[in-house]
Amino acid sequence: MKKNAILRLILFLGIIFIFDECRSDDFLHTSGNIDYSQSVKVGYNKLSPWDEDENFIKMAQHIFFKNVDYNYFLNKYGEVNWDYAMSFGNFDSSYLVVPIIKNNSTVHVMKIIRKNSKIFFYEKQDVAFIEFFNNVMLNKNLSVKEKIAYNDSENSKALIFKCVYRTITVGCPSGYFDCEPISNMVSECNWQEENGSGNPTQMEFCNPLECNGGGGGGFDLPDILFTNLDIINNLQGYPCAQSIVQQLPTLTNDLASSMKQIFQNNNNYNITFKPKTGLGLTDGETFSSYSTEFGTFNAVININADILQNATKEYILVTLYHEVIHAFLKYELFKLGETAFKDQYPSVIVGYDYAANGIMINRFTFLPEHQELGAFLSTLQNILMTYNPDLSFETARAMAKAGITTMTQAEHQLNNNERNTALGNYQGTKCP
Repeated sequence: MKKNAILRLILFLGIIFIFDECRSDDFLHTSGNIDYSQSVKVGYNKLSPWDEDENFIKMAQHIFFKNVDYNYFLNKYGEVNWDYAMSFGNFDSSYLVVPIIKNNSTVHVMKIIRKNSKIFFYEKQDVAFIEFFNNVMLNKNLSVKEKIAYNDSENSKALIFKCVYRTITVGCPSGYFDCEPISNMVSECNWQEENGSGNPTQMEFCNPLECNGGGGGGFDLPDILFTNLDIINNLQGYPCAQSIVQQLPTLTNDLASSMKQIFQNNNNYNITFKPKTGLGLTDGETFSSYSTEFGTFNAVININADILQNATKEYILVTLYHEVIHAFLKYELFKLGETAFKDQYPSVIVGYDYAANGIMINRFTFLPEHQELGAFLSTLQNILMTYNPDLSFETARAMAKAGITTMTQAEHQLNNNERNTALGNYQGTKCP
């Protein structure tokens, strides 16, 4: 036990040494005299070890600098370190937690919440987040973990629907092996503006004598944040699915890249997502129209309302991407012509599943009008495994194959578990 205590002391002293050595790298400024123009030039350079909603962080940063008297803010609160901002998605709101620095240490956190068409900035003395940010910024060699759960909060009497837990773990100092790792965790649940405990208060962006309290009523968000430009999100009434549509072109995969390149920032090519009732066992359907004369292409994707209401987020994600593939292939047919299209996207009639050791374990055939989707099966499966690494390989494969190929009875069951969370056997993430 004494040896472990000594190693912990060495680790703590090592952290302080690392802090002194790396502070100029970790913190954007060391001077307390930072003016507005200097802060704007800094921009945003993600240093958080988790995947973050970088577009919303940049948007919040832009609105912040547009409205703040930075010298006043700096003196009252401290310096905002945007690079370590952490994003949490709750229903149809975006939620950021950002460290505020004084004397090279986190002293406050700023919580930024998007509600409908406005954005609000709050300050809170959140001890857990203050300690957490200091640990993240001080340590370069961390193991990190994120878990999403739907339960009641231990720290609030407010009704909680979704909680995100982020954990960092610091191992032994270099050269030492017989010590216990040190872990630190924070959690963010769906924040209740009323009837909750420990609610933050809105920040003053400038001298109240000059601006009557600054951001008391929130700030308007630009329309771009909601329409996602030419990827039209008409899934009103299904906020969980709406947020997934917003993520589609921003995720790291070939489909997202193609989606962004073709449909975003281009008035001639549009894709629209809509809910539709009465589709029965059909998860989605895609209709397209195009004009060779005017060079326009439009795709309308109808998603089964039962899916939007009852399926896991992962199932909604793969359904959306499945239909996006149809839209993409129809666009390619429009662009290439039939002959060149068939050369580039040949039909696949038969496919095979393989075990990890390379042994073929199943033979399947492709469904009508899905033969060209053969090249995308592994892409869909990889998207699911990246989106939720806790999904089993078999479940991800079943969801990727659904509606594209024939499936075994076991695969049908795994897929149905994610399609209907009421069955209670799902592995994915239930929408709030």
